[in-house]
Amino acid sequence: GLNWTLLNISLTGIHADIQVRWEPPPNADVQKGWIVLEYELQYKELNETQW
Repeated sequence: GLNWTLLNISLTGIHADIQVRWEPPPNADVQKGWIVLEYELQYKELNETQW
């Protein structure tokens, strides 16, 4: 699964630091090689409808 934690928000509210934790699927053998993780991050204001 994927979990994220908000670490910090700038004084202007424009920038934020987040920590993302990811656990590989059970069939991914990440101890014996490399895995390529592709991701997309979307952000939506609390009361908005669009990302």
